[in-house]
Amino acid sequence: MPSKLGRIDLKIKNRLDSILFYPEIYALAKETGFLQRLRKVHPVYLLFVVMFTSTSHTRLTVSELWRRYQLLVDSTISYQSFFNRIDSRFCTFVRTVLFNSIEKVSETALPEVKAKYQRFQSIFIKDNTIIRLHEKLAKKYPATRSRRVTAGLKVSVLFNAIRLTPTSISFVSEKTHDIKTLKIGPWIRNSLIIMDLGFYRHWTFAKIIENKGFFISRLKKNAKPRIEKILTPCPDFFLQSVKGLSWNEILEKYPYDQFEAVISFPFKRHKNNGKHKQDILKVRCVARYNRELQTWHSYITNLQKNEFSVDEIYELYRFR
Repeated sequence: MPSKLGRIDLKIKNRLDSILFYPEIYALAKETGFLQRLRKVHPVYLLFVVMFTSTSHTRLTVSELWRRYQLLVDSTISYQSFFNRIDSRFCTFVRTVLFNSIEKVSETALPEVKAKYQRFQSIFIKDNTIIRLHEKLAKKYPATRSRRVTAGLKVSVLFNAIRLTPTSISFVSEKTHDIKTLKIGPWIRNSLIIMDLGFYRHWTFAKIIENKGFFISRLKKNAKPRIEKILTPCPDFFLQSVKGLSWNEILEKYPYDQFEAVISFPFKRHKNNGKHKQDILKVRCVARYNRELQTWHSYITNLQKNEFSVDEIYELYRFR
């Protein structure tokens, strides 16, 4: 790529080069029919302009891409000619590059983790995103956290990371809480689901366990679990010094990069005969210190210590 592309962080550039490099992108442009004759619009340069052009608006405009592309290739092209190239074939080309990149990333997972996740029937990733709609739809799809009248649609996707395809897609109002878009049932049996904090609920974790499924989730920073048993080998003086401390307070005292324990939470199940049933959730909690960010990352899971180490839990969540 010409140096005029801009000051792209070298780590990002090197990572991209390891996923898809120039000849592969060029070949995909031909394969998808986007490239038939190489004229003024080069598919590889156009893709990188779309990926890395910044804007001060909420969305990039074609005019901005057009100006940036001319600067990159140090040549002129009419706006109309450039505009005509941003068509359905370009969308197909970009989509194909994306899916090839996802496949490459999945192939670079740690061999130990890759071998172990084959034990699961499926690995699901749950996530939601917001699509902004025209304000005339505000009554049907009211938006949240907006200073003006607007509409928002929440798209909820349960993605199968092994088949690289969505298992389910639903559309709800933006005001619908994320947790209400995840319904646990027998489909989770022998499968692993990886979730972010938007789906954090103790009752949900209990349902996954009851349906013989597995999960990994980040632990909320303000969570106050009861420490049932410390799994990491520690000297007696350290165990005595952390008695009665919270999870975060223990991590502040711990001098090494990994820590794990069995923790518990009280939670309420759904109403039964008009009453809430109190219950206890016991799970494994693992923490890994990020030296670059100088912070701890904590995860809760029902994957067992003798099957998945702290590093493997971290890698599985990062794979998300």
